[in-house]
Amino acid sequence: MSIICTFILVGLTIFEVQQYMSHESKADLVIDMSHRDDFVNVNLDVTFPKIPCDVLSVDVEDILGTHKTDVMGDIHKKRLDKNGKYINEETQLDKNQWRGNILERVKKEMDEGQGCRIGGFLKVYRVPGNIHVASHPYQDIVASLKSQGKKFDFTYEIHHFSLGNKKDFDYISQHFEDLEMEHPADGVKGAPELEDDGTPKFMKTLFYIVAVPSYFEKGMIKYHVYQLISNYEVTHDSKHTLGESILMFNFEFSPITENITQNHKNLVEFLISICAIIGGVYTMAGIVDSMIHKSVSIVFKSRIGKLS
Repeated sequence: MSIICTFILVGLTIFEVQQYMSHESKADLVIDMSHRDDFVNVNLDVTFPKIPCDVLSVDVEDILGTHKTDVMGDIHKKRLDKNGKYINEETQLDKNQWRGNILERVKKEMDEGQGCRIGGFLKVYRVPGNIHVASHPYQDIVASLKSQGKKFDFTYEIHHFSLGNKKDFDYISQHFEDLEMEHPADGVKGAPELEDDGTPKFMKTLFYIVAVPSYFEKGMIKYHVYQLISNYEVTHDSKHTLGESILMFNFEFSPITENITQNHKNLVEFLISICAIIGGVYTMAGIVDSMIHKSVSIVFKSRIGKLS
């Protein structure tokens, strides 16, 4: 009996210690009209395995009238060979060359089957807008190469898309283990349909994203990121593509803010639970032992009575 009690006591104690060491996150929804952030980081990582970096542009637009094309800064475009291996990175010097030189370089890159991986982050105003990857600034080069028989394949794979500070995302994933941060665009792939002669059609991929501000609080520190609600559509209809391929992320910001706090069981509650386990196990053990003893005694007396 004492062995059974010991196993039960050890098992319940281990369970209680695990509960004490674990953290439970609690979420509250509030209306946030403070607009504490004027700018938001947009994290992007996309691979275009069949089109060179030199004719891809990352553009930003918003309802304030902002329209920036071919944004660089903390956005990096890495040239890939036909096997997806890194070659080198596009520089500002490459962009500033004479158009004829860029044309010849792109032609050589297409002959080699080069692709491109675009990654990094950029800051946008905290207002509705979009970020898109297309070839707007290089339409003359694209048109010239198409006239020479070159085919532009806008196949892509999205490795990551999120809004917020990347370091905060990393911290949250490590310390809020009971929560799972979802990035709905991650892993999405797209490939154009083909014409009868094998030429890739123009393709337009549109993401519609609602960014929910989320504050993760642990102790005295708050970590701020955006959780995304997303949907997307792909079309090859010439009425919508308008003669070019594009990957676009349309976003807007929700007025609803999610405040997430992490609750930790305090030491006093933990000690009370341990004492309750010890007292409860020994009390139940005493009751069971007494019942067994009385039952054995009754059976024994009954047998003695029969023998006599």
